[in-house]
Amino acid sequence: MDLEASKCVGDVMSNFDQTIEPGSEDRLAEPNTYGDYHGENFMGYVYKDEDGYHCIVYQYHKHVNTVGPRSSLEVLMKEVSRKYGYE
Repeated sequence: MDLEASKCVGDVMSNFDQTIEPGSEDRLAEPNTYGDYHGENFMGYVYKDEDGYHCIVYQYHKHVNTVGPRSSLEVLMKEVSRKYGYE
């Protein structure tokens, strides 16, 4: 996923209260889109392709991992939170 060539659809998930924003699946279904996923110890950029949902994880402005594909935003959130913190 080339973030600079894609459109940000806004926040899709948050670790503040472990929520997935309503309508996130529909917004990410559009081609060349990604959404923000905020955590205290990371910043994630979530996108969907034909294989499923992915999260590009940054810590301190450095790319550290890309998690995915996963079958749902909920499964993706749980895995990213387990690895990088639930805050």
